[in-house]
Amino acid sequence: ANVSHELKTPLTSISGFAEIIQNGFVQEQDIPKFAGRIYKEAQRLLQLVEDVIQISQLDEEKTPYIWEPVDIYQVCKNAFDSLKEKAQQMNVHLYICGESMKIEAVRTLLEEAVYNICDNAIKYNRNDGNVSIFLTQTAQEAQIVVKDTGIGIPEEEQTRIFERFYRTDLSRSRKTGGAGIGLAIVKAIVQAHQGTVTVTSKVGCGSRFTVTLPAGEETR
Repeated sequence: ANVSHELKTPLTSISGFAEIIQNGFVQEQDIPKFAGRIYKEAQRLLQLVEDVIQISQLDEEKTPYIWEPVDIYQVCKNAFDSLKEKAQQMNVHLYICGESMKIEAVRTLLEEAVYNICDNAIKYNRNDGNVSIFLTQTAQEAQIVVKDTGIGIPEEEQTRIFERFYRTDLSRSRKTGGAGIGLAIVKAIVQAHQGTVTVTSKVGCGSRFTVTLPAGEETR
């Protein structure tokens, strides 16, 4: 039901805008604006389909992944580099506290997991807020903590945010383009690495996501 709803929403918009143009209800100078909205909704639909395919592949372990030594510090730096422009637009400051630490992992998956968490931390932050990553490692495990100064998550909803298509604030999630599957992908990726992901949060005081991964080769 959730998948059907998320697919129907952009399709309804695309169909509506196209029908208005087809019936000649749009002035010629406004056609590029309507075409732009159709394109935006189509991209949203494509991203949703890609997310659903990826999480299905993770569930079924059908995609062959390359395990290799991965520097978690570099993974986090890459995520921040990719999100730098978005952070600047929202006046959110980015910090990494920690040093280089390597584990056996699938680089592309780990990069996506960190990116998704940081993307949410920026997206739901406040003006002049912060997103900080803290890295620690022992002989047994590596830990990535992403802490933000954002709007926070109600306590009663914290156990559900890793569910597929679940969103704590539907109006804001839709406005920011969220489909409620990013954290579900994070959970699937972390579990594929035999790790855990948890969250602690307080409304108005930000959130703290903790990813714990085995430091040895038992992740394979």
